[in-house]
Amino acid sequence: MVAIPQKYTTIAMATVAIAAIAIALVYSQKKKSAYNALAASAAEGFTPRIIGGSVLDQGVWAESRRYLVGIKFIFEEDGAIRNKHNCGATLVSPQVVLTAAHCFTNSTTGSFIPGGTAIEFNRYSMEDDEGVGIIPLCPYEDQISCDELSLSVGTSLAYVIRHPDYVFNTLENDVTLIILPDDQQVTTITPVTLNRDPDVPLVGEELEAVGWGQTCQNSDQIPASPFHECPDGTFPAEIQTGTLEYLTNQECHESLMNVTFPHPTTGDTVILGELYPITDDKLCARTDSFTGVATGRGDSGGPLLSGEVQVGVVSYGFGGFITGTDTFPELPDGFARISFLYGWIQETVCAEVPSDEVFCVESTPSSPTTEAPPTTYAKSSKSPTKKPTESPTTSQPTVSPTKRAKARKY
Repeated sequence: MVAIPQKYTTIAMATVAIAAIAIALVYSQKKKSAYNALAASAAEGFTPRIIGGSVLDQGVWAESRRYLVGIKFIFEEDGAIRNKHNCGATLVSPQVVLTAAHCFTNSTTGSFIPGGTAIEFNRYSMEDDEGVGIIPLCPYEDQISCDELSLSVGTSLAYVIRHPDYVFNTLENDVTLIILPDDQQVTTITPVTLNRDPDVPLVGEELEAVGWGQTCQNSDQIPASPFHECPDGTFPAEIQTGTLEYLTNQECHESLMNVTFPHPTTGDTVILGELYPITDDKLCARTDSFTGVATGRGDSGGPLLSGEVQVGVVSYGFGGFITGTDTFPELPDGFARISFLYGWIQETVCAEVPSDEVFCVESTPSSPTTEAPPTTYAKSSKSPTKKPTESPTTSQPTVSPTKRAKARKY
């Protein structure tokens, strides 16, 4: 077992803590300056990146990756309304977007983070707005929070439905659906296909992660990497792509259990694998060398792909970090496992959008599944968060739902 030196003890906690900090909505003029300060801090703290990747070819994007969605914070700074890339996402049907739950969650309380957000479609470069479609979500100027929107009926705004069993401090069931307004369905972009087969991906299979952001990492960021140093903190404009190798949940669990560090406040020894338990709802992938690919905080919510099928949602990563003289080149990145969570996705979409042709119209799926990946370990505890109110449905088209299963720890 290897130990992380004291100066790097906050690495694991900081990764999720920073990723979950976000803009807070201004509910009163008195709190406005404080919330704006938090928004600016969150915008700087979020470092969207695929380290060690390369630019996704625009032709490939146009042909088969246009379902990529960007989620931006909208905040006030120096008297001006600004925006900052926050998370990735994917269009999974004309009226539904899939992303990570922690993109909208306070890491301390587990509650929704109110704030201004916009969803962007058909974007390849952050420097080119031509053809980009924008749908408001929790718009800053209207001061409406995400949880309030989820209770709205007939709203013209997109709204958020977070997985009811999401555990904010261990990132279990880290998925959220965004339901688009009836009059703003995206019909000109082909949605990504979601994986339903628990046997996919295969052990050792190469998977593709894609997202906007940094291809390097500054020395003052945690983790820091001399192989991908970028002192000027520049961000590439185009979508980045990189290859990671799939490993089993058991292998993932064992690799994280082999790393320890002292707790930043108590000094007690913390085992990384206990801080981030690997449950059936999670999927792990890693680079095969230290100078390889790693996902990062702002890639959260984006897809992990097996060919043309999405198998995971980016949840958290350690980025192949260095601690003193020790290197940990193969710490895996964590993703939400689509095949395990597909049942909830389908059930929720059909409750909100009964006419959805991707999830709710009867069909014969090529790879149906009714079981979660098997394990022999104890069940994990449920999140204390409440399930958002769902719209009742009547005369819903016949569906072939995937059963929802409980996640178990490794």
